[in-house]
Amino acid sequence: MRLGWRLAALVFGLFLSVTGTAQGEPRADSEEADLPSVPLIYKTTNVPHVEGDSIAVALRKMHQHQIGLSRIRQEGCDVQSPTTEGVVQTQNPKAGSSILKSDVVLTCVEAKIPTVPNVVGETISDAEQQVRSVALFPAPVASCGVVDPARDRVVARFQHPKGGELHSRGESVAIACDRSQYLPDVVGLDINAAVDFLADYAFQITWSSACGGSAPSRDPSVKVVSQSPLEGWSVVESVESVQLDCESDVDGDGFADGDDNCPSVANPDQVDTDDDSTGDACDGDSDGDEIVDEADNCVLTSNQSQLDTDGDGSGDACDSDDDGDEIA
Repeated sequence: MRLGWRLAALVFGLFLSVTGTAQGEPRADSEEADLPSVPLIYKTTNVPHVEGDSIAVALRKMHQHQIGLSRIRQEGCDVQSPTTEGVVQTQNPKAGSSILKSDVVLTCVEAKIPTVPNVVGETISDAEQQVRSVALFPAPVASCGVVDPARDRVVARFQHPKGGELHSRGESVAIACDRSQYLPDVVGLDINAAVDFLADYAFQITWSSACGGSAPSRDPSVKVVSQSPLEGWSVVESVESVQLDCESDVDGDGFADGDDNCPSVANPDQVDTDDDSTGDACDGDSDGDEIVDEADNCVLTSNQSQLDTDGDGSGDACDSDDDGDEIA
């Protein structure tokens, strides 16, 4: 009798495991069927501009915009060469387009991998232009004064990668600078003009007493005759000042008074016929024959005798027809 009850219990347990019901509980598969479905969520994203970039750079940009590799179709982009690469020629959708679930199609052409130009020693403006000219992206650091109004006078001192290396299109070239500026040549300018011209530069300006006192002379005849350092590139931090020295040029002929053979009479040609260090323009006896020019019948030809055979007012020494017979 006891064995019969045990057999009946075993059969009833098997029945419950098959039907999945006990005390009114629903089956497990019924529970799963009753769960609400969870929809997949897609985010709208903007397509980046990748035309002209190498495929490696393009894929990196896509990843940064949350566009996975599974959504990118590549056509002709798989280029295996040490000197060439696949470069995106067209993209669909275009840059700036908003997409939700659609794929991005990139069509490539094979092109040479750019060679990084050597821009060390160039102004930052020229360096950026050279880097862009080979389809690379210039990335100057803060030392280059990215928003400095004088950045066209700042010099690139370091770069990575170095000039001559191959670098995929669209990649960055890092550029570092020091605070170098170009010191212009102001020799020959009057001291006021020189100081005004240098005012846009970062150098301190000092001058000798010949240029003026606490302020530069306002006399336009006071000219800069030397400067130190000389014209050229200089590191701002290593140059405390620009020293200017002056001399006066009273007659304004471009020759400082100390070098002018006529300091008070303008004579830019500095002609000195008798070579007595006094220019003809201010020499009372230009030919040095001890006869003043006003009375000399050959002003520029030495002739102490003042012989004038034909009496025409021109001494024989400078008269091509000294006998007046109309025959030279």
